[in-house]
Amino acid sequence: MKNIQITDGAANATFSIFQASDEEFEAVFPGGSEMEIVEDVVARLGVQVAEEAISPIWQRSVLKREAEGIHGTLFYDGEHRRKHLPISTGI
Repeated sequence: MKNIQITDGAANATFSIFQASDEEFEAVFPGGSEMEIVEDVVARLGVQVAEEAISPIWQRSVLKREAEGIHGTLFYDGEHRRKHLPISTGI
């Protein structure tokens, strides 16, 4: 299992951490990438496959104090951050 930090564009974002299986993680973060914008994931995988990969992750929240590392960051409402992020893999 790998830990993903999920952020959104809200001023009060909590930067929550969730666990993903290795398969889910690879679908969201292909080829060793560590940062992705959810819109890019959906564009790459299609709505249904992206939903199948991401939906189960929401059920596995992790307390920050118990997380053993963060393996990737997934941005929701991240368009304004695009210029600061590496280019998404596979697009």
